[in-house]
Amino acid sequence: FELFVRPLIDRLAGRTRIGMPSHQAQLKGHFQQRGNRPTFHPAYFEQAEQGASVEPVRWQGSADQRALTTANCLAYFSAGQRDFPPGSAVPVFLFEAGND
Repeated sequence: FELFVRPLIDRLAGRTRIGMPSHQAQLKGHFQQRGNRPTFHPAYFEQAEQGASVEPVRWQGSADQRALTTANCLAYFSAGQRDFPPGSAVPVFLFEAGND
């Protein structure tokens, strides 16, 4: 919904900002991407004086709605089996209430 439907609703409503706000953040811990598709993994984003950081939350896949209750963003990991060490720059898409 957040990636495909909300941007359409925003555009149809004439809003100036379309979709979720995006940022770059430093990965707090190690993350291993498995699979041949990009992953938008639920995560927790923090902005501090030292910069932005993101930590993926424990997630069991798209049916795991509980994980979304502790997340405030989606961290993007590209397709392929890759290791992302701590400190890697990761694109994040923030959840926000309201988008006027």
